[in-house]
Amino acid sequence: MPFVLLVPLLLFGPVRLLTRSAARRWDDLPRPVWAMGPVVAAVGGMVVAGAETVAVLAATDAGAGLALALWTAHAVLAPVWWWMLLARERFPAAFTVLCADWTALAMATAAFAVFTPGTAPLAAASLAWLTWMGASVFGLWQAGGARR
Repeated sequence: MPFVLLVPLLLFGPVRLLTRSAARRWDDLPRPVWAMGPVVAAVGGMVVAGAETVAVLAATDAGAGLALALWTAHAVLAPVWWWMLLARERFPAAFTVLCADWTALAMATAAFAVFTPGTAPLAAASLAWLTWMGASVFGLWQAGGARR
């Protein structure tokens, strides 16, 4: 069941950045020099999705229901902020949902550390990537001015 959630997570987010129109729109946005480009965001998103897949497989085998429930909240929120960011260019809303997603992933990372300790570094890598993505979205929001 959790793997069904990976499809929208990838299709609404990192994979979409590989399309020419989305990548061009991302490149045209005013952003700080340290903010990630479309290729880095796309590849990073797919790598962490792979890491999350391994963590979810291990948690499923271990029967870690809490970790899976928290990861499911992350997997539901991630496509929403990607969609707000890429399709709607609603930076404040995307950043707000991304913060909720970050919280869900941070709690899932803690649960992975308790129930399946070997997967905690994988979840932590996803959390680190999401932190950098959040900083990039915040940078886009501040550089481009407030949009509703």
